[in-house]
Amino acid sequence: MNVTRPSNYVVNVDVLCTNRIRLGNTGDGGWDVCDDIEHRPQSPCLVYSFGINHDFSFDDAVSDKYGCEVHSFDPSMGQNDHKHSDRVFFHNLGISDQDFVNDKAWTMRTLTSIKKQLNHTKINILKMDIELDEFKALPNIIASDELKDVDQLLFEIHYNSHNDQATIIDLMARGLELLRDLRNLGFYVFYSHPNQYNYITSKISGLRRTTCNELHMLNVSAPPSLPTKETISNMTNAELEELYYTYVGNVDVLCTNRIRLGNPDRGGWDVCDDIEHRPQSPCLVYSFGINHDFSFDDAVSDKYRCEVHSFDPSMGQNDHKHSDRVFFHNLGISNRDFVNDKAWTMRTLTSIKKQLHHTKINILKMDIEHDEFKALPNIIASDELKDVDQLLFEIHYHCSDVQTTIIEMARGLELLRDLRNLGFYVFHSHPNQYNYITSQISGRRRTTCNELYLLNVNRNRK
Repeated sequence: MNVTRPSNYVVNVDVLCTNRIRLGNTGDGGWDVCDDIEHRPQSPCLVYSFGINHDFSFDDAVSDKYGCEVHSFDPSMGQNDHKHSDRVFFHNLGISDQDFVNDKAWTMRTLTSIKKQLNHTKINILKMDIELDEFKALPNIIASDELKDVDQLLFEIHYNSHNDQATIIDLMARGLELLRDLRNLGFYVFYSHPNQYNYITSKISGLRRTTCNELHMLNVSAPPSLPTKETISNMTNAELEELYYTYVGNVDVLCTNRIRLGNPDRGGWDVCDDIEHRPQSPCLVYSFGINHDFSFDDAVSDKYRCEVHSFDPSMGQNDHKHSDRVFFHNLGISNRDFVNDKAWTMRTLTSIKKQLHHTKINILKMDIEHDEFKALPNIIASDELKDVDQLLFEIHYHCSDVQTTIIEMARGLELLRDLRNLGFYVFHSHPNQYNYITSQISGRRRTTCNELYLLNVNRNRK
């Protein structure tokens, strides 16, 4: 076993929160939450805070900021149940893997029992600072399926440095197993903070280490909070424009090694080269819309040894083998099989894959000039994205008049919502520099075209 490896997993982050805020004290007692629009609690909301040690600063702050009802638990304080403030309630209970009274006469309960006792169902934020008892409580919480509706999970993970080396290794292994089980449920670290009071010199490596890390996790499997079609239809034009650019201009999943393949300007595209997302040979790439520029197709083929199929009916070229692993097809992609008014042969992705005898696509790239609104809904409806690892495409809208702009922005938001529901999150967004306009709605300088780069977070996480 590589005994230094556990430190990599408790100190690194693997999902991006663009607006992380501290609630409560800056030192002990305070915790960080993700305040991104799709992750922040919306009132009415519920927070459980286990282990407060007389410090209500986080509990008070999260209640004040979001209007949440907060339930604080700590049997070590020797206080009876009471109402701490208008929305903060204290309980003389601890959390564990069973219902019992321990040798300190503390009443311990499972999360399931506590929720039942308090008549609660969905918890928005679950915070636990329970001094090694996370290894009792969290496996029980996982096994009882109590995390499925939790949006953010904040907890300390420990090991005891006073133990012998074998015991330390066992605790580290248990920690890795716990992180793996949480990942399998869709929980990814957006922030890690070493506890400054727990540094030691490792008996194993001799390196200066902390025996306690605060881990802050997002449930990326939780339903995204992109507004419904009805909500979007009731927005003002200004609200809709702002929301549109919030989602097409920001990223919401972390890629630590993003690389450019192909030309640095037009024709090139970025891919995520993180070990859990990069293509492994044998691999397959579909590239729709190349306009005589094979630079991306050649580069992705050379770097990963992928077989690449390039499609563009506008070029007027017959099917041919461009290079050893790159094949050109005189086809376009759409929502049905037909020949359009330009005499271009258009096919659905399902039909193309069937024609070429393909099943799994590693990277799907589309630069198809507004036809993403025909092709992608069909691809989503036909369940063709379930095995795609990375999706790269341009998203556009027409700006001829305000009404057209609003209709197409709403359509873009609905498309992004549907992709999120399948587990596709943006790791990079790039505004097309050739499509800037002055918005007729806000008067701001905007681009009508963004390149979006998405990862399928349901695949290839290790």
